Amino acid sequence: MDVKIAIAINKKDVWFCRICVASIRYYYPDVEIYLLKDELNGKFSTKEIEEYWKVSLIEFSVKHFGWSGSKMHFYCDERFKNQKFLVLDCDIVFIGH
Repeated sequence: MDVKIAIAINKKDVWFCRICVASIRYYYPDVEIYLLKDELNGKFSTKEIEEYWKVSLIEFSVKHFGWSGSKMHFYCDERFKNQKFLVLDCDIVFIGH
């Protein structure tokens, strides 16, 4: 699949993210998944999500974004130019093909 998935996540939504990633992996086991971490609400670990579900973290020099800020940084980042991404909030669940 040439579309990758980026998921915006903050400290208060880690448990949503686990469900989101698990649902994506169920239907699309080989898709590349990336996390866009926002630490405005505090630092948090996504290590277990990254390791268990084979998810990568997209690093930015900024760590505190606020409402939709991580997505805006992602959209403007030249590293991802000409690539296809589905950008989601972590409270999304895939429920069918």
